[in-house]
Amino acid sequence: MHNSRLLQLFEHLREQEFRELKQFVRSPFHNQREDVVQLFDFLRRNRDRALQPEQLFAAAYPGRPFDARQLTYVQSYLLQVIEEYFTISEMRKDTAQRQLLLVRSYRRHGLEAGFRKQVRRLQRTLQVDERGNLAKHHVRYQLAMEEYDLQKNRRRDASLNLHYPTEQLDIFLLGSRLRQACTMLAHERLSEVHYQDSLLTHLIAFIEAPEQVSLLEVPAIALYYYCYKSMLEENDAHFQRLRELIQRYRQQFDVEEQLEFYIAAINYGIRQLNQGRREYVRQTFELYREGLQEEVFIERGEISQFNFKNIIALGLGLQEYDWVEQFLHSYKPFLEATNREQNYNYNLAKLYYEKQEFDKAMQLLQEVKYEDVLPNLTAKILLLKIYYELGEKEVLYSFLHSFERLVRRQRRLGYHKQNYLNLILTVRRLLHLNPFDRTASSKLRSNIEGIEALPEKQWLLRQLT
Repeated sequence: MHNSRLLQLFEHLREQEFRELKQFVRSPFHNQREDVVQLFDFLRRNRDRALQPEQLFAAAYPGRPFDARQLTYVQSYLLQVIEEYFTISEMRKDTAQRQLLLVRSYRRHGLEAGFRKQVRRLQRTLQVDERGNLAKHHVRYQLAMEEYDLQKNRRRDASLNLHYPTEQLDIFLLGSRLRQACTMLAHERLSEVHYQDSLLTHLIAFIEAPEQVSLLEVPAIALYYYCYKSMLEENDAHFQRLRELIQRYRQQFDVEEQLEFYIAAINYGIRQLNQGRREYVRQTFELYREGLQEEVFIERGEISQFNFKNIIALGLGLQEYDWVEQFLHSYKPFLEATNREQNYNYNLAKLYYEKQEFDKAMQLLQEVKYEDVLPNLTAKILLLKIYYELGEKEVLYSFLHSFERLVRRQRRLGYHKQNYLNLILTVRRLLHLNPFDRTASSKLRSNIEGIEALPEKQWLLRQLT
């Protein structure tokens, strides 16, 4: 198929969307071309097959000689129809925005009675809608300005109160700006990009000014403000305030926004854990558990393997073994299909390791073979720990030799390569250590503590106690 965008759409459409599109492409208002209908039906029936351009053309134009240019045209027409369907589908999900557009249409047609009726409907929608998110403040602003636009065109001397729409706009703009600041800061930490944002400094100072204290009583501003503060500063008070606001107001926000709040709080907890603050194990775990109840970690029907592993690691750290086992079985179907079995087996092996059921853990680890090298190396670390704790010194010596050769062969490990080599060297030192030589043990402990890039540092230190 020449049109890769069209192919990608058909690969990701759900069954309900196919059913709706079957009717949509046959609606004369949206499509009047029979070749588009025939091409859509053919692609829908054969979406799991590898198709040649000639087959597509024959489906759209039975009996006609192949014409590559005409095929490109009809594919583009079909793509436009599907994109229009997407636009309308998204609009149908947002009742308030749809009603706002209807209000605007009545105003532009000069039909005040219809305008008033739709304004009342939208006001009822906003009252029933308990959300306090940025989108709702934006709709309130736009609705107030529709009223203003109607009145100013009727009477230039009309008494109009612009304070309310301005207030709603300020909330929307400040909240949106803070949300963008969180996104930029998160991107900086994942990349080498650094953003210059002089305006943000002034906005933060404005929000923090004593005379603007009421702004932090608005959930749409307060949540993003404390998200930003928790990302920027190591301040437990900001984290605790963010937790309180999430628990109090999370139901007022869409799932996408709730996810941003939870991730900001969770990342703060993980940073504290990386600094050795074990009291954050329970707090971070509870944040994940709350988010699971709200289904915020399920995106497009999947849970990321990183969240999956984090949740299990925290649960194991708290010895919540029964909960972890239930979570593993319940959320396995939500793992991305390509590595579903690998991620499930590896994390189940971790559970068995923590329960000291080493035989079960080793059996599962034999089945863990990721396509990417890093997860495979992580699985090997778990196997290393099992051999050590079983006292299988000869097996472990051989394993460390093969593990080191594997690591040294990799050319794309970056800084991870030295991390793994540090671990291998330290385990060898542990194996050679006389456990009754306190001086040597103390020296090795100091050495381990001094190595910044060392996986499983806490586990290594525990072996010296």
